[in-house]
Amino acid sequence: MDGVRIKQLKANLGGINQAQLAQLLGVSPNAVARWESGMRRPKLDNLVPLSAHGVSLEWLAGNSDDFCRPGATFDSVASAVKARLELLEAQTQTA
Repeated sequence: MDGVRIKQLKANLGGINQAQLAQLLGVSPNAVARWESGMRRPKLDNLVPLSAHGVSLEWLAGNSDDFCRPGATFDSVASAVKARLELLEAQTQTA
């Protein structure tokens, strides 16, 4: 996965920022910044949470043009990610 895919991913997920993507994946914002700049590549384990929301791991790896896993839609993926981010934000505020 290259920096262009990271930028596309953020845009496809409703224009989320690096910090939100980091929160969703359980990594630091610096890790996402390094991926986006091409300094580092994410490990597959870092990307699996996106698959749970319907993003195709094949797309993330650059092996497919289909952003969504079979059975998922673009809207369902964006909605699932938005809901997860809202939940994570609520948990952060109560902690």
